[in-house]
This record gives sequence, C-alpha cells and structure tokens, in this order.
Amino acid sequence: MALDLYSKEETPTWKKILFVVSIVITFVVLIIFTYNQFSKIPQKSAMISSVNIELAKQGTEEQQKERDYVLEAESKLNEFKKIYDEKVDFDEFFAEFSSWVYPRVAFSSLSIDVSEAKLSIKGQTDTLQSIMQQLILLDAKKDILSYTISNIQVTSGPVSFDLELNINPELFKKNE
Repeated sequence: MALDLYSKEETPTWKKILFVVSIVITFVVLIIFTYNQFSKIPQKSAMISSVNIELAKQGTEEQQKERDYVLEAESKLNEFKKIYDEKVDFDEFFAEFSSWVYPRVAFSSLSIDVSEAKLSIKGQTDTLQSIMQQLILLDAKKDILSYTISNIQVTSGPVSFDLELNINPELFKKNE
C-alpha cells in the first residue's frame, strides 16, 4: 500500500468557519487593545492626574484650616501695618516744640488736635514780661501759623494763661 502524498483531504466546513471567526475575533481584540492603549488610557490618565492635582491643591481638612489661619493672620497684620503707617509721629513735633518755649514759662497741660493741627496749652510764668517774651518767640517760628492767648490771670503769685496755637500739619507727618 502506497501513501498518496498529493491527495488532499477535505476539512470540514465547521472547522473553516471556526478558523475565520477566530481570526476575526483576534483582529477585533487587537483593534480594541490598540484603541484603548493609545487613546482611552492616556485620556483617562490625564483626567486622573488633573483630579489629583486639584486634590493636592485643596489639601486635607487640617491643611485647609492652617491655610485659613495663615490668611486670617496675614489680613490682621496688614490691618496693623495700615494703622501703623497712618499713626501720627510726634518726634519732629516735640523736637520743634522744645524750641518754642521761653525759659521762664512752664506749661501745665497740653492738648493736641492732630486733625486740625491745633494745640491748647495752659501755662504759667512769674511776670507778664515773660508772657510777652514767649509771644515774641512764637512770632519768630515759621511752623506756628497763628496763636491766641486768653484767660491771663495775674495774681500775687504766678501769672497763668491759656494759649492756642495753629501749627504746620507737616510736623505730625512721618519722616520716611
């Protein structure tokens, strides 16, 4: 008995259909895998990364409380800085004021109205001559815009008087 090498046995139809379906399924799976690998997965990764970045920005509840505390402290510091920057500086005023006083005159009270640049002073001295000398001294000062003397009381002891001065408002400004 001889073998026929060239004879072909016919494969059943169901095997042919099964082979074609398996090849089609393999191509469909490869196409789906490629689509997911190069399209869907990078999109989803980008979305996840952006969500993670947003979550990192928000932080935990404790970090949020700390951030709120720091922002509130910064706000208060800015308010104090604003108040400090607007405060009146009396250094230059008192340096000038000491040059306005006649040596024989003593002031018992001083009231300062910074908004109107006015001084109300109660003073006393030994004679009316000293008051006149005080007024001559005030006339010579360029920072004194005007003055009014009132309530001069001459008694056997010291002479008392009230003095109101309108002064240059620049004396209360800060030297920067």
